[in-house]
Amino acid sequence: MRIAYLTNQYPAVSHTFIRREIRGIEACGVEVARFAVRPSSGKLVDPADHEEFARTTHLLGMPRARLLTMALASALSSPLSAFRGFRESVKLGAKSLSGRRRHFFYWLEALAMVKLLKGEGAGHVHVHFGTNASTVALLSRVMGGPGYSFTVHGPDEFDAVEGHNLRAKIEHAEFVVAISDFCRSQLQRWSNPREWDKLHVVRCTVGPTFLDEPPHPEHDARTVVSVGRLSAQKSQLILVEAIGLLKDRGVDARLVLVGDGELRAQVEEAIRARGVEDRVTLTGSLPESGVREQILNARGLVMSSSAEGLPTVLMESLAMRRPVISTAIAACGELVEPGVNGWLVPAGRADRVAEAIEELLSLDQERWEAMGEAGAAAVARQHHTSTESGKLVELFRRYVEDQGSE
Repeated sequence: MRIAYLTNQYPAVSHTFIRREIRGIEACGVEVARFAVRPSSGKLVDPADHEEFARTTHLLGMPRARLLTMALASALSSPLSAFRGFRESVKLGAKSLSGRRRHFFYWLEALAMVKLLKGEGAGHVHVHFGTNASTVALLSRVMGGPGYSFTVHGPDEFDAVEGHNLRAKIEHAEFVVAISDFCRSQLQRWSNPREWDKLHVVRCTVGPTFLDEPPHPEHDARTVVSVGRLSAQKSQLILVEAIGLLKDRGVDARLVLVGDGELRAQVEEAIRARGVEDRVTLTGSLPESGVREQILNARGLVMSSSAEGLPTVLMESLAMRRPVISTAIAACGELVEPGVNGWLVPAGRADRVAEAIEELLSLDQERWEAMGEAGAAAVARQHHTSTESGKLVELFRRYVEDQGSE
């Protein structure tokens, strides 16, 4: 069986979980052709991402003349299908955030995709995220391309359900994947109950480099680590304030921020304003091996996000037996159990984050190790690559076989 994966940007620093998923289903014997609308806008730091880049066809990375030539050839080979796709793009564009003009370009990309997918012999397309790439897959399907499915993560899709035409995408899809029970509940909220049997939970995973890591009791007892894009959504300014509050109380707490992003200058300014330059370190983006090293060197992980799906970094930290502090949002409570493997705190509350960090730093060794073991066990149960990849492969095979029998 040969399928295609389509994303907006691939590979990307924040999309390591997609790489794991693709390689996981390939290990099950499924061939995967990789496509992305555009190359990543960020610098790739992981060697595995460089490998994936070389294997990925980027629609907007190819010469524009080639893209337009493929779109024209596809339209001329089936004018009626092309017209149906154009009509659908106009309808979707009228309701969307990006408008009809942007959807005209999605239509051109979809025309090119029909030709590319036929050349690849792909019998199905799977898309990550319910945003523009899934629009391309929908239009491709309308114009005679293979059926598609897509994985919804949140929160972006749920911030603008109508603007992303989520209902239409669910209706046209063969099936839809939610990364958590919470995510599936949101899809139920925004879809017709007749479509609910299409909705399946397949969780994001951590790789063997995390789950198979032997216990490492050595750590910096005063340091917590946070991993994620420096952005308003991730709310690292809350972490800086929490470290400042701990400093005011005479608590020796250190914070390592792993990642980069549009909020970096504001984070740096907040560090200076709070007088915690000697307590907060920014590493920038790191490869997977560097992220793993930072987590292992820390007492635990802290996440201050105000909007999430279910961050893979929570899984990675717990898999390596490091307790976590997370905001009590979205699906985080499906993995983080207060008092068992971590803490759940209200979003936006630097004081509560500070309290949780102080409790984490004050744990005795026995309690700390017990929480770490509980976290690793939870990840192994819910987020093992082979298990979740197997669920996806079962869905792919069910669809492709059904398609072949029609």
